Amino acid sequence: KGVPLILKHEYTGNWGRVVLKPLEEPHIEAIRILRNQHRKSFVYSGEISAEEQKVWYGNYLKTPNDYMFSVYRADTGAWVGSNGIYKVDPMQQTAEFGRLLIERQADGVRGLGADTTICACMIACSCLRVERVTLEVYENNLPAIKTYLRAGFHPIGEFMASAGGKMTRMEYKSKDGEKLCLQFKC
Repeated sequence: KGVPLILKHEYTGNWGRVVLKPLEEPHIEAIRILRNQHRKSFVYSGEISAEEQKVWYGNYLKTPNDYMFSVYRADTGAWVGSNGIYKVDPMQQTAEFGRLLIERQADGVRGLGADTTICACMIACSCLRVERVTLEVYENNLPAIKTYLRAGFHPIGEFMASAGGKMTRMEYKSKDGEKLCLQFKC
């Protein structure tokens, strides 16, 4: 018999061509491999071992107000990646978006990152009652910036990352997508 799945939350959503469901432990190895392939896009760009990924997952389960999602294609049900809404502050009605990973070979279509980002923001504003979602991205990561702009984020500033490199800070306000939020069901 298998080990029972531990779900940290039960938030799900669908938007465009994707479905977001709570992250399950069986996907953490695929996420690790995908993240290591694209590690230069992350502030911590070191290689992550399987053991480090298990520790990360254990810490995630214990961290309040962090919500990780597995991303699936709506048409085939195939797993294509992950993302997260984290550092949710119910008092300030804010959260951060990130950890977006979409498997290019698995998706077979362009634009799933934007659908995923929109869906996560809809979960944040409709289910978690967040009014403002922020993110930070390296300014030379133009594909990610284009994805975030398509999803409704706006640049609000720049800064130097502690690991080096110029970062762009972006935000999404729920009022910008209010009509979308009203249509979204938790």
